[in-house]
Formats: sequence, structure tokens, C-alpha cells
Amino acid sequence: MPNPYSKSIHRQTIPITDQIDLTAPGFIRVLHVAASRETPNTELEVWYECAPDLGEEITFRIHVEGTGHRYHHRGTYVGTVSTSGGMFIWHLFAEYPIEREARP
Repeated sequence: MPNPYSKSIHRQTIPITDQIDLTAPGFIRVLHVAASRETPNTELEVWYECAPDLGEEITFRIHVEGTGHRYHHRGTYVGTVSTSGGMFIWHLFAEYPIEREARP
């Protein structure tokens, strides 16, 4: 049976930071990552697939890790981006559902 919901692909610019939470209607998955076209040394662009007709706002987390950095999240690898003329290499992971931090 075909899926009754239409899908679309969206792009969002994010800062190069350890992690950032994004919200999208009917979020399905992250598809691709690249250096920002406007500010390639400080921001990245993330493309993701949604089913907006579902209406539910879903939050997902993007983790940005430098080569050799240790990490402890359960994100799924999305892709690798080179910035600053190849001086910095960033590996992006998408986490959904978001694992909530344990409270003390």
C-alpha cells in the first residue's frame, strides 16, 4: 500500500558546534551535510526529509565531532565535511529519538 503522506526535503544552516537540536514537522531522517555556501568556515548546511502532512513537530539532534574527538552519543553517522581549506574535518551524526540525559 502506498504511503498516503507526501514527503519533502528541507535545508537548514547550523553553526559548527558540539550539538544542536532542530525541530521539523514530520521529521523522517537526515540526508546530507555540507559546508555552508555563505559562511563555509563557521556554519554547515543539513538536508533532511520530512512528511509535513503528519503535522507533528519532531525534534532531532545533530552532533558535530572533530576527527580524533571522543564522543558518547548514539547518533547515526550522516557525513563528513571539510572546512577552512581542509584544516578542519567535521563528522556529523543525527540522533532521533533523542536520548535524554540522566538526572542526578
